[in-house]
Amino acid sequence: MKVKSRKFALITGAFLIAIMASGALIGILNLLAQNAEAFTPHYLTYMEVPSKIYIASATTTNIIADQTYHLADGQEVPKGNELLQLKVDLRNDYTSDTPPPSKGTPVSPVDGTAYICLSITLYNKNGAVTANILSPSDFSVPSPDEIGLVLASRQTNSVNINLGANPADISRFEVNLVFVGDSILS
Repeated sequence: MKVKSRKFALITGAFLIAIMASGALIGILNLLAQNAEAFTPHYLTYMEVPSKIYIASATTTNIIADQTYHLADGQEVPKGNELLQLKVDLRNDYTSDTPPPSKGTPVSPVDGTAYICLSITLYNKNGAVTANILSPSDFSVPSPDEIGLVLASRQTNSVNINLGANPADISRFEVNLVFVGDSILS
């Protein structure tokens, strides 16, 4: 009887070790998969040409809404809901010698200040997800999934963008430059 108990204990121990090892392996593979999707700093493109707006980093975190947001389509995101927050570090490499594209009469001297409009595309296992940007823009933008920012020449700015989306569903995101110019969209 002692031999059977000992054999059972050895088999059970080996089985538990195998389960823990496979769990560790899965954890390592998930970490490698996340690193494979890691953000790469790059210049954003505008009209299929690289701009001089450099996105140095972009990370997401889950936050709790500290207020109720009322959306343009009549929906609301209640205070206490979980939101996805995208933290983006942007740098404007335009200067007075190489200003952003001109879009009519500049609202300020041609000093390299860039007026940019970003859109955020979120993805889950089913594809693209519509998410309203809840953070205020520096200027009026045409769509609720866009945010307008003003960056002085050579300025680096860290921006927290709150998004009305269920963070648990989101697997990746894209930041796209919708507009860049020396003046505000008209």
